[in-house]
Amino acid sequence: MTRIDKWFLSKLKHLVTIENIVRKYHASNLPVNLLRYTKQLGFSDNQLSRFLNSNELAIPRLRLVSKISSK
Repeated sequence: MTRIDKWFLSKLKHLVTIENIVRKYHASNLPVNLLRYTKQLGFSDNQLSRFLNSNELAIPRLRLVSKISSK
């Protein structure tokens, strides 16, 4: 049996759940609150662009328009 903490596994599961939600959108229709939340969780622009089948430059532009910082 592994000693992986259930708390850690639940956090990973939540990240995968959010990834699957983001994958249902395109860069053009991603809700601002969801973009903000993904950035708060630590998803990179590169990860988000892959989830959205978009180029990596679209995400910083979207953040700029939505007034969301990169941190």
